[in-house]
Amino acid sequence: MATAVNERVDALLASGDAAAHCLVGATCDDAELACAGPIPEDWPRALQILGHLATGALVEAHLAWCRVPEPPRASDAELVAAKALLDALRRRDLAGLHARADGTSWSARAAPIVRAIASDARERALDLIARAYTTASVAHVAAALGTSAPDAIARCAARGWGVSEDGAWLDVVKPPVTEKQRAAIDALTSLTEVTTHLGDFALDTEQES
Repeated sequence: MATAVNERVDALLASGDAAAHCLVGATCDDAELACAGPIPEDWPRALQILGHLATGALVEAHLAWCRVPEPPRASDAELVAAKALLDALRRRDLAGLHARADGTSWSARAAPIVRAIASDARERALDLIARAYTTASVAHVAAALGTSAPDAIARCAARGWGVSEDGAWLDVVKPPVTEKQRAAIDALTSLTEVTTHLGDFALDTEQES
């Protein structure tokens, strides 16, 4: 069974497609459910956790870790490193995530998934900064991205953000509102209007009585 699941995982990784990488965790889970008896020692446990992290499925990644027996938890360095990434994401410790991602000697199988996890975390951090700030210090953005100041400036410039003359501050450009976000805003506005109307009606009724 372990040989078969490793072959399926290798096929997904060999595709070089980020979408295929996101299937690694679910593929391992499905095979684990179909496995009769104890899970073999050569099961791709680290890749199973990393595959879930690549899709943002932190609960599934945590459950996969909980199913790992004690010996591999101490002896499998890559598995321990995958758990550290999970912990960093659960704590929203982006600096810790990037430090572990960049500071670990990942295997050829794990490296592309880890790169995707780190890249996605950086993009989400920039999205959060864009929604929360109109200006942000380069030092703050670099820390959030786990990169150097020049790299942070380059990433922000690619989004159209401006840089102050002294290179210390960034003028944040808000991302365009998507159709899905616009629909959610319209729905919330309508709900607010209905709630206000009902409140006014209740007040008028109370005063009349």
